[in-house]
Amino acid sequence: QFSKTFVNFNTNQLLWVVYSCKKAYNKTISFAGKDVMMEQYLIAVIVGIVEGLTEFLPVSSTGHMIIVGHLLGFDGPVADVFDVFVQLGAILSVIFIYKERFVRFFTKDGWDMHKGLSVWHIAAGIVPVMGVAYLCYPLIKKYLFSPFTVAIGLVLGGLLLMFAEHR
Repeated sequence: QFSKTFVNFNTNQLLWVVYSCKKAYNKTISFAGKDVMMEQYLIAVIVGIVEGLTEFLPVSSTGHMIIVGHLLGFDGPVADVFDVFVQLGAILSVIFIYKERFVRFFTKDGWDMHKGLSVWHIAAGIVPVMGVAYLCYPLIKKYLFSPFTVAIGLVLGGLLLMFAEHR
């Protein structure tokens, strides 16, 4: 039930909001002595809202930011840096909420493999993925961060969620 409602919200209402806002705000404002398109501030707000709504749901917040940014014409290095900082805020909020669990990793028990999840367990999961990502970065950037590939991934992920919910 939840998956079907959320998928309908994404495809219908979110796209309408994105296109409406893009058409509505194309005026220039003065900020710190420079003329800046109001659209940039509105895009930042929209992308931030998309990140906030999708970060703690079982959907790809990064995928939604890539698609919404593309629909708004917010691409390139500036968009990449913005996406990193928006996601950094989400990561820091998770660290803040679960700070007691994270603090344990800086104690002696956090390094002991025989006392539950340890730094070594996390490293064993992260290091191989980092190695593959480092070696395959150009391919990952070229093929996995395009709006088309992200859309396919979101649709397939949504279908898997609905299948799992149905079972």
